[in-house]
Amino acid sequence: MDHIPKKLFFEFTEYKGDPRCLGDMARKDQYQAITDRIIAALDEGTVPWQKPWHTQGLNLPANGTSGKAYRGINVVLTMLTAWERGYSSNVWVTFKQANEIASRVARKAGHAVEQNKRGTWVFADGENKGQSVGGIRAGQNAKAGQGATPIIFWKTGSRTETDADTGSEVEKTWAMMRSYNVFALEQCEEGVQAYLKNKHGISSEEAEHEPHEAAEALCEQYEIETRHGGDRAYYSPKGDYIQMPLMGAFTSPDAYYVTRFHEMGHSTGAVGRLHRKGVAEFDYFGSHQYAEEELVAEFTACFLAAEAGIEHNVETSAGYIKVWKSRLNADPRLIVRVAQAAQKAADLITGRTAKVEAKEDAA
Repeated sequence: MDHIPKKLFFEFTEYKGDPRCLGDMARKDQYQAITDRIIAALDEGTVPWQKPWHTQGLNLPANGTSGKAYRGINVVLTMLTAWERGYSSNVWVTFKQANEIASRVARKAGHAVEQNKRGTWVFADGENKGQSVGGIRAGQNAKAGQGATPIIFWKTGSRTETDADTGSEVEKTWAMMRSYNVFALEQCEEGVQAYLKNKHGISSEEAEHEPHEAAEALCEQYEIETRHGGDRAYYSPKGDYIQMPLMGAFTSPDAYYVTRFHEMGHSTGAVGRLHRKGVAEFDYFGSHQYAEEELVAEFTACFLAAEAGIEHNVETSAGYIKVWKSRLNADPRLIVRVAQAAQKAADLITGRTAKVEAKEDAA
């Protein structure tokens, strides 16, 4: 069952690596699976440990029952799932916890419920007698891309044993890794979702913003797929699309468009457009090349905001540029070069430069 933890054991002793320590190989497989997910996210243009704006409810991914925030790799694992699937909350529960919450909801609705021999809460009356009260929406544990998210916890301890050769007592240290499957709030049934939203102060309604006519026109005329959902904004070079949260997740429509302009700026660097090295020949996050590309995108957002006549937070932008400039202060030509590249990007987006001409210019 999903809610039963899988126990893996291994020892930090001279026996580490012994074939009898079956948990050692399983542990390596777990680490590899985690690494593979992070690499895949980086390939998509996502930085898994960055979160640029506030998510509804809890600030960090956390257990919905205890409210305790996850730590370490579990933060990355749950955030990756949220970004991949477009989840907007940071609330997670195990199958067992969701089932327990569903039983409370059922009781409040006037149903009789009880636990069966397996510890699962079921209806004790009516036509549904004996059936599970649920908790996780149907199909969330089986369909591709909709399953549970595994997270891990470690528990360490020690024990005293008698050495077979010397007869003396030696202390051995052990570690136990438990892997739990958790589900996001969006994977829960409606009653469980309502309970968790109320518990953690999550609103079911997004703010309503009126689109800005000129800014919307700039976005619509630029030929690139733009997807909406989740709490992450990025451009995916691999898929050549822009991912944006819904407009209502932003503090204002201007904040939405400036963020979208930034990602549109990145997209102009793709192979089929202006072929900037920071996008078309991406090396690694934090590099000189990456920093320069971020500045190009930010300058592009500034230019497009001015074009559309919307407010751009100058203080935020200046602080952003200052951070990257401090890393590149050895290059006095940086700002001029970035501004020129951003102007080409803005011209491509506004239609002042045709795509074919832009490609020739980059050759």
